[in-house]
Amino acid sequence: MTAAASGGASYSRALVIDSGATTLSEVSATASGNTSNLGVFVAGTVTMDQVNVNSSGGSNIGVALQGNGSNAQIRNSRIVVSSGTTINNFGSARVGASQLEGGTVSNAAANGATIKCVASYNANYDPLSASCT
Repeated sequence: MTAAASGGASYSRALVIDSGATTLSEVSATASGNTSNLGVFVAGTVTMDQVNVNSSGGSNIGVALQGNGSNAQIRNSRIVVSSGTTINNFGSARVGASQLEGGTVSNAAANGATIKCVASYNANYDPLSASCT
């Protein structure tokens, strides 16, 4: 499946998971061409396997986990932003064997957010730390 968002009033969101549990497999999500671009927005629980996320053109976020109840398991995936934040985490994120490229990871640890990377890497194939940095 391919989801793309471009233009709009003030922001572009390619995929929105507002609640519940969702599995994304072999999905491409692209958000571009606006002031604020967001590839995948999660306010529930998501398992992402072989997902390509691309966010470009303005203030960019690849994957956003909103709130303490949001959870993501990201495996064998690639999250690319032209600049900005690859993962904006206010929940619980687990990233394995995935590439995070073009931006930083934002983890709201002061609000109870947790993130863990295993066997993941950046654009230069340098390994990421357990905190995805």
